[in-house]
Amino acid sequence: PRRERKFRQVSVALESAPRPPPRRPPPPPALAQGMTIAGVEGNWACRALIDGKKAGILTIFAGTYGYASANFGSKASGTGAAEMYSDGAKFLDGTLVQGAGIAKALMGFDADGKDALTLYQPQPDQTDKPILVCSPR
Repeated sequence: PRRERKFRQVSVALESAPRPPPRRPPPPPALAQGMTIAGVEGNWACRALIDGKKAGILTIFAGTYGYASANFGSKASGTGAAEMYSDGAKFLDGTLVQGAGIAKALMGFDADGKDALTLYQPQPDQTDKPILVCSPR
């Protein structure tokens, strides 16, 4: 004879808990008033185009720059003011202008497609000569 098993039906009542509100993406970070963000801002490791040797470290941030030359006693080392653009910067004063004659920096790409910042020196014939090429640090 077969034995039948009887199972008790158990019902569980789920409590209706309030659902949390849907998640929203966080708001964008607040920027300080008067501060502009440009692609050139940050730390850059620079090499001389004439020989490919390390030339120094360039830091650009919020309209100012600092340059530390790899060459001891270089007149290019120091600080100054910079006017920021979406594709580069213009050096207004300071050691890069007076010590090295560098007037502007333009964003571009290197042979590998990575960001590159090229620093230019104005020439008497109204052209600009590339002096240094810098990569992000």
